[in-house]
Amino acid sequence: MNKQAIIVALLISAIILTLHPLMEWDEYVYLLNAKYFAGQNIYFENIRPPIIPVILSFFYKFNIEQAIIAAPIILSIIYLITSYVLFSKFLKNRRISALLFILASPVFIFYFGKFMTSIPAGIFLNIAVIFMKNYTENQKNHELYLCFLSTSLAFLTRYPMGLTYPIILALYFIFAKNKNLKQLIISQLFFFAPMLVWINYAGLESFYYALLWANHEVNALYYLYNAPLIIGAGILLLPFLLKYKFRKEDAWQIIPLITIILFFQLFPNKNARFLIPILPFLGIILMKNVKIPEKYLNILLTIFFITSLICAVNYCNSLCNNSGNLEELRQYFSNQTGVTILSNFWPICSYYTNNTCYALLEPLETLNDRINYTNASYIIISTNYDYPEYSSSPESFAEYSLSMNKLINNSCEEIIIYGVNE
Repeated sequence: MNKQAIIVALLISAIILTLHPLMEWDEYVYLLNAKYFAGQNIYFENIRPPIIPVILSFFYKFNIEQAIIAAPIILSIIYLITSYVLFSKFLKNRRISALLFILASPVFIFYFGKFMTSIPAGIFLNIAVIFMKNYTENQKNHELYLCFLSTSLAFLTRYPMGLTYPIILALYFIFAKNKNLKQLIISQLFFFAPMLVWINYAGLESFYYALLWANHEVNALYYLYNAPLIIGAGILLLPFLLKYKFRKEDAWQIIPLITIILFFQLFPNKNARFLIPILPFLGIILMKNVKIPEKYLNILLTIFFITSLICAVNYCNSLCNNSGNLEELRQYFSNQTGVTILSNFWPICSYYTNNTCYALLEPLETLNDRINYTNASYIIISTNYDYPEYSSSPESFAEYSLSMNKLINNSCEEIIIYGVNE
């Protein structure tokens, strides 16, 4: 076991040391929301769930911003730890094998160090199931309360992971030996109380717009096509499930698996990272059915991991790196604070300029009204983004071209800074 634990630690270290993916749009929003909670009122989106920004806000509040890069790494490691605890509840052996199965997931590797919500939401799903399992075994009320508190935190980490609630209720009614209605009702206070605090702060409309903005249609077969991206070479282990026979105890894994997969299959917006929370549950089912000796299975899964890591590193290296442009944008505004900017990449613009940036809106005819309404001093356009459509056309800003202050350019992107109201 000690040797296996060392191997897992080395594999985790390999991810940390070799993978440096560029930040995505949503990551900038979570970081800006964290700054907002820390008292830096630059930019805020109330449609985003609060848990990750609140956690990150402590780095800004206590002036340890340089260490913030460690936060998603720590959360990913906690996800692996809670997964291992989950494995200990349902597997007599092959727990390290199940952990290696998660590590071999390309999408998990890619998002290991990112400021995103799928992995942290998976932590709270794991914890909720662990507490429910404990409750069904010992009937201790505090386990039930902590279970529903974790369920609430899963929702407040990533709204679609409100799925944890029906999952936990189903497990309760299937496995709880003595169903105590009074204690179940009390436990709901632990679920609803954190939600009500957030609703009081952000308003119900935040949930509405979160769903509205997520209504982005993607190919219905997306998850089938991207199964290798989600479970990597672990897909080669799936044939062992052909002879799978359901047992009641397997409902602990089957219910989360089916609920999450079915929901995200029906959900219009689809992304491989949305299914990261299913990995521990799929891993348990596989480890119960794979007919390979544990020693050789671990070797095989380690090879799968190395293959996935190489693919992830190559993918990251293939991405056009525009970090130089963004740092130049930061330098340009290093001595300009308190200005308002219109942009087609407004959260990223806010993050690097340290100023309030608003979105350009359709149609083009409203541009002057938008400038006057926001009292914008600059329009900043990136060629990497095409909303609104007119932002990709320089002719749209011909009126301001004479006062263009800066063109930042490399092979990946052009950033054009127009001065207005001067």
